[in-house]
Amino acid sequence: MHQVRKLDVPTQVDTRLLSLDALRGFDMFWIIGGKEIAQEAAKITNWPILLWLSDQLEHTEWHGFTLYDLIFPLFLFMAGVAMPFSFAKRIEQGATKSELYRHVLVRALLLVFLGNRKKLENKKKAT
Repeated sequence: MHQVRKLDVPTQVDTRLLSLDALRGFDMFWIIGGKEIAQEAAKITNWPILLWLSDQLEHTEWHGFTLYDLIFPLFLFMAGVAMPFSFAKRIEQGATKSELYRHVLVRALLLVFLGNRKKLENKKKAT
């Protein structure tokens, strides 16, 4: 007979907020290229729902908003919701408040840098 040996390995309970992860995945899909997928599908199929969605994935000229205009505010909302969980986890792991502030500052500067780089790339493409 085979003996089963039980290992005394501490199990880590995953305390992630799955609904936030799902929403983050949905938002990231649109940020990284869902727009192009939906617009190409609309061109190929001519399905009314995809044609409507394709129209919703363009910015309006300052007379209202479309679904596409909600992607970035949704991202900011999720970042705000996740912060208390992230901070609590880091403090639990022994981080000091100054380390938390440093991490936030580095992350913010990185996002500003990446945003400006992307904007510059888009400007170059337009010219």
